[in-house]
Amino acid sequence: MYALEPTFPHPDRPELGRPATVEVFQKSAQDWISTAQHPRFHHLYTECIYQPMVEAMQYLRANGFKTYIVTGGGQDFVRVYSERVYGIPREQVVGSTAGTTFGYKDGKTELTKEPRDVRVDDKEGKPIGIHLVIGRRPGDARIHPGRWWRTARDAGASR
Repeated sequence: MYALEPTFPHPDRPELGRPATVEVFQKSAQDWISTAQHPRFHHLYTECIYQPMVEAMQYLRANGFKTYIVTGGGQDFVRVYSERVYGIPREQVVGSTAGTTFGYKDGKTELTKEPRDVRVDDKEGKPIGIHLVIGRRPGDARIHPGRWWRTARDAGASR
């Protein structure tokens, strides 16, 4: 595979500029991710994954561990491709979230994403997101601005 973490626009960020139903957003994200190519590697972003990480996650799952994606990127965006690319079910993705409202349209319920941040899953927001979505405290890690540090093992070694 080609790159550890591609840089690409996230459709669930505020620059989307207009509210969209969850279904419209998911289709928009799926359309983009199925055609957008990394400008340097000229491959789909979903092909630009770090294969040793994928293999490590497969090994952990095969040995009884539950794996998650915890990202500063858009949670709903990553959920569009997480299972297909990484084997991570959508409910095991923690990330930044946009506002969402509940309502009715034509007698049916509707969830609408809005172009405003609710939770940014970066730096100090990461353990908060882990708590809110997974329901556990990240016990062996503490946050340092811009870095994760191991504290339970190998104190001082950055991840």
